[in-house]
Formats: sequence, C-alpha cells, structure tokens
Amino acid sequence: MQVIRRLRSALDGLVGWLPTEDRGQGVRRYLARLDRAIEASAFDAEDRRVALEDDRQGIGLSRRTADMS
Repeated sequence: MQVIRRLRSALDGLVGWLPTEDRGQGVRRYLARLDRAIEASAFDAEDRRVALEDDRQGIGLSRRTADMS
C-alpha cells in the first residue's frame, strides 16, 4: 500500500513540472487508471481509502486525499 501511496504522490507532483498540458494529461490519465485499480482491488473499504491518499515521504503519514468521486 505504501508503494501505491508514494507513486500517487510522485505522479501528482510530476503534473506540475511537465512542460506541456499534453504530457500532464497523460499523467492524469495514469493516475485515474491507478485509482480505478485501487477501487477494484481486494482491499477493504478502509484500505482503499488509505491507498487513495498521497504519501510524499512513503512513511504512512498523509495530509492529502485523492478525490474519490
């Protein structure tokens, strides 16, 4: 789960650094795919909620949650 959270954080941060909107769209599509995979996973509801939280440091502490809509 920590790998998923760290990956979400890295991809989210990458969007702001990309030079073109086209590249940002590709990263956003990948993030959406990752979120769908989390939702379809065998995780229970609490684990899915936690997996959708970005974790910049990869240590389990998070202040931001992905939009679950």
